[in-house]
Amino acid sequence: MAKADAAVPGASRIFFGDVEVDVAAMNLRRSGEPIAIEPQVFDVLRYLIENRDRVVTKEELLDQVWGDRFVSNSAMTSRIQSARAAVGDDGRRQSVIRTVHGRGYQFVAPLTTAPAAPARPATPPPPSRRHRPSAGVVARPAKELVDRVDIVANVCSLVAPGRLVTLVGPAGVGKTIVAQHVAASLAGTFDHGGWCVSLAEVRHEGGVGQAVLDAIGATRFPDSDVDHSLLSILSSTSGLLLLDNCEHVLSEVSNLVNRLLSSGAPIALMATSRQRLAIPGENVVDVPVLELADGVMLFTRRAAEQGVPLDDEPEVIATLCQALDRLPLALELACAQARSLGIGQLANLLDHRFELLAPASGDADSVTLDGAIGASYDNLSRELQITLGRFSQFAGWFDLPAATAIASGELELSEIGAVQHVVALAERSLIEVDTAQSDTRYRLLESIRLFADDRLDNRHGVQRIHVRYFADRAADQGHRLIGSDVEAAWHEMRADWTNYRAAIAYAVDLDMVDEAVKILNATVDHAEIALTLEHGGWADAVLTRAAQLGVDGPAVREARAGYARILMFERRFAEQAALMSTAADPADSYSTALANFWRAGAFGDLDTLERQFRLLEDHVRGTGGIRELTVGAIAHLASHNPAIDPTEASARALHAAQSCGELGEAFALVIQASLALGEQRIDDALALSEVCIDASARCGLSVLTSQAHSLRVRAVQSHPDVRLVGECVLDAMEYTRARGNWASARNFAPVAARVIAEAGLHEAAADVLDGFRPILYRSVSDEFLSELRRLIAPSVGAGLEGIVRSGADADPERYCAFVIDQLNQALSQLDDGD
Repeated sequence: MAKADAAVPGASRIFFGDVEVDVAAMNLRRSGEPIAIEPQVFDVLRYLIENRDRVVTKEELLDQVWGDRFVSNSAMTSRIQSARAAVGDDGRRQSVIRTVHGRGYQFVAPLTTAPAAPARPATPPPPSRRHRPSAGVVARPAKELVDRVDIVANVCSLVAPGRLVTLVGPAGVGKTIVAQHVAASLAGTFDHGGWCVSLAEVRHEGGVGQAVLDAIGATRFPDSDVDHSLLSILSSTSGLLLLDNCEHVLSEVSNLVNRLLSSGAPIALMATSRQRLAIPGENVVDVPVLELADGVMLFTRRAAEQGVPLDDEPEVIATLCQALDRLPLALELACAQARSLGIGQLANLLDHRFELLAPASGDADSVTLDGAIGASYDNLSRELQITLGRFSQFAGWFDLPAATAIASGELELSEIGAVQHVVALAERSLIEVDTAQSDTRYRLLESIRLFADDRLDNRHGVQRIHVRYFADRAADQGHRLIGSDVEAAWHEMRADWTNYRAAIAYAVDLDMVDEAVKILNATVDHAEIALTLEHGGWADAVLTRAAQLGVDGPAVREARAGYARILMFERRFAEQAALMSTAADPADSYSTALANFWRAGAFGDLDTLERQFRLLEDHVRGTGGIRELTVGAIAHLASHNPAIDPTEASARALHAAQSCGELGEAFALVIQASLALGEQRIDDALALSEVCIDASARCGLSVLTSQAHSLRVRAVQSHPDVRLVGECVLDAMEYTRARGNWASARNFAPVAARVIAEAGLHEAAADVLDGFRPILYRSVSDEFLSELRRLIAPSVGAGLEGIVRSGADADPERYCAFVIDQLNQALSQLDDGD
């Protein structure tokens, strides 16, 4: 956009409060101290100052600062927040930038102006100095950042004379552009400006020092080597030196920087590398991959700039960004291909990402994803390359014991040797590290994993080790899950779930049926409680392969019963019946008794229901753990029958929860909320259901999270605050959408219609109610829970299967999306009304 030379006519510097804005230099100071500010944030602040006599609408601000590029409202809000933070304002005080609700923003601080301050003269060089670096400012990067404001601010706060800050992260994560934005923000605060030295092409001994000399516009002294000349020139230079792409010349860079810091030179140093320099006093800042929302923003922005149609559903773009690890380099390269392929087809071809994400021109000098990762891989020792390849068989996060088991193999590493390999790969940004959990975990970004997998020898041998290790691990966790160590076992199994998925796939391909069945039987309780229905797909693949190989026995029959439990949630009754005919005896098997119980409840077979419930009680009596929790839940749900004392049943259920730690606490909250709702203690029910949503979501208890959402909507449905009602319903339906539980639309639609109608959208409210009629229960948690409440009521009968079939013609997914869209519009209408 065209900008005036100054935010205020005739003024190059603007003052308000303790803030000084230098418009020409795009610098900002507060109380005399330089403040890091993103160029785009500066543009927002500047435009608001230019137009301080009026309210600037959101649309105008988007148009003036972002032009034709696609930008979400959240991006603009983020820039407003950053502008406020830079000038010492916030959303509560609003003493500088005021939000005018429903309209936009206005700059409201009183200001004064002054002509530009004369530039400070550089310190004259001492007489003996032959060369002096020319003063200059690092060029402002052509590409803007996407929500890296916090990292830039953090790095800016660390950069200082005589100090080194190293930005570390994997190939393609965006270290360079972050560093360039920091340099552009701070270079003007140094007497001699700043220089960016690209080391990517340095390949020979002594090349680092020469590259720095070239960048600062100096030459080597006669009769002196490069490093001595450089140290002499920089020994009294007040400037900012950015050394970019250091990983392949790490030793030479470390030596140069260490000598500069030891000399006491006032130069401020930044470096970007896939590995820290490991010298005293180094400040290391990790540059992570983008958050998913930011990755989507970057992709859509670059796609819009290149004229790529964005008609695809947002879910497709999000899936593509996630598959590309939210790496800025990969997303930039993908955008270049999307114009020819379309976003949907591009997403389908990502298994060939290294061939696909290359410049169409074939320019050998262009950066490619394959080349960026390959440079890191080629710098590894052969042993580390082998270990990285073996780690590529993990799916998702893995811990140190798993890494040790997989890394050993042909290298015959000791435990400490495997640990050293993990540390070395993490140091080189080839594996991510998560220390937020109780046990540190690691993973490979998907692009790095595919690269390493392609170079792995003896893949099947490594996969066999993976299957055996995780089969034993699952058996241990499963045993603890139905005992006294339930909470720890639950979280461990949840953390290992992606590796169980991979182990099942490897086992089927390698005919390791016994190990696969071992995993199935150990994980079915977790799958059922968390409603992880993919477990049924695992069981189908394993049992099909077992039948083909003629494998049978008690463990296989137990796996059939477990599969039958999962099929209940999908209402595949015929397949369930076939499995039960060859499953283990219910007197000996908890899984068979529970599968029989679910089936009897679905078809109203009260005699079988009673017998299987007594068997379940016998199986779990005194054991604690998940299975006793399940039987306690059944007792509570059955209390909805008028013939059962709800207080006694709930007390029994709460007793079962006591041995399950955090899991049991979440379950207990649902019971208490349900009782409060039944007793018309609406406020208590609402508060308890809200706490339960958080608690059950943390545990991964999908059944309880869904039930808590239902309780919350039931409790709030008559509340006078229509906006609160709408937000509760929207949360519930968004959760439904994420889980694929479209049946919940039937529960929430009437309450949604009330909110939509009260927002004035009467025709839409009528459409919601009209579409509500054909939406019948089809699958998953809410249907399952509703039927459980009626398990011992004879009215269920055998007609349920017909009801499910008649609902198959409806399209609850589309209906759910429609209701969510109308709710969002209604909430916007209510906002505008305020």
